[in-house]
Parts: sequence; C-alpha cells; structure tokens
Amino acid sequence: MLKLKYFRWIHKKGFSRRRLRGGFLHRCFGDNLFLKSSWAWRKKPVARAWVIGCLISTSPFFGFHLIAGLTLALLLRANLPTTIILLFTTNPLTAPIFYSFAYALGCLLLNRPLTTLSFGGNFTWLWQAGFPLFLGCSIIGLISGLGGYFLIQTFWKEKTTFPFKYNRNLNKIRDLKG
Repeated sequence: MLKLKYFRWIHKKGFSRRRLRGGFLHRCFGDNLFLKSSWAWRKKPVARAWVIGCLISTSPFFGFHLIAGLTLALLLRANLPTTIILLFTTNPLTAPIFYSFAYALGCLLLNRPLTTLSFGGNFTWLWQAGFPLFLGCSIIGLISGLGGYFLIQTFWKEKTTFPFKYNRNLNKIRDLKG
C-alpha cells in the first residue's frame, strides 16, 4: 500500500477525484478512471496489467505505447501504476537492444537471413524488417506477459481480512486451544 505522504503529494498536484471529475480524462475514460481496481494492489488487476504492459511495451509502435496501454488498462480494469511502469521498460535507451533482438528472433522463426538494414531516406528497410520485427516483438510480449500472469496468479497469496469482531473471536478460540 502506498504511504499517505504520496497520496497527499498526488492530491496537491491536482490529481484528486474531485478535480478530475468532468475533465478531459473523465470524459474519455468514464468512471473506470476512479475504480479502486485501477489503483489498488490486488492480484487480479495487477496480473491483467502485467499482460497489457508486456504486450504493448514490446510492440514496434514506439510512439503509441502509453496511449494504447492506458486505454486497454482502463477498459479491462487493470492496475494503472503497474501498466505505466511496464510501458516504460522499452525506452529510447533500451529500444535499440530490444528491437534488434526481436528482429533477430523474427528472422530466426521465419528462416530468413539476418541482413544489415540501411536507414536511408526511403522506407524500404521497413518492408524488409517489418514482419520479422513484428513477429519477434509479439512472441517476446506473449511469453513475458503470459509467464508473468501465471506467476502472479500462482505465487501471489491474497490475505483475507475479517472484520474486527471475527478477529477477536478467533483470538479467543486460539487462547482456549493453546
């Protein structure tokens, strides 16, 4: 759970429900923007966010990651902070390494030879590298997304909390047994 000082900082910056209600984001995404499942650290929304974040961040459409990821997260009621963190894993520093690996994987799966691409003024390199790059990115995104989803579903144990009176009664029963 986030500490209270972080919530106060966010509120001071103008991201309160009262200030966002009726604004641009609220008009675009509706009341899904204010759902607890979009912000709370719970098992199912975090697992959904992991799949969305991995699939979108590994796509070759570099400029549309944030828009597509947040839209899907809000529509599918996934955890927004997890989605945002995963969307920024492919950034201008990591993109050349990641996309070259994805291109090599795509060429390997299609049995095409790896060629050196020349990024000249025309876009012929896009036709040569487009399908292998898209295939490699999709495979990496599916494996990392589904693998993370199943790991979260397997190892994340949610605590069940009872109201105070039930906890007090359980403590009495434990005292009688022990």
